[in-house]
Amino acid sequence: MTIKLENFTSTIDVQSVIVTSVYDNVQEKTASVDVLINGKYGTNLNGFTYTKSWEDSDVFAWVNVELEKYEI
Repeated sequence: MTIKLENFTSTIDVQSVIVTSVYDNVQEKTASVDVLINGKYGTNLNGFTYTKSWEDSDVFAWVNVELEKYEI
C-alpha cells in the first residue's frame, strides 16, 4: 500500500508498521497512537475510540484501517 500523509511531502510505500505508543484518555474513552512506518517515518494517528477497554489487537486493526484512508 502506498500512502500520502499530510505531514510528509513524499509518498510512502508501506512495508511495516510499528505501534510505538498509545496515549489513552480514559475519561473520554479515546486514544491517539504513535506509529513508525518502515522504521523511519513517525506519525501520530488520532481518533481511536472504545466502549469499555481496548486490547493491542484492537489498536493494530484500527491503525491499519486508518492508514488506508491515506492510500493513493
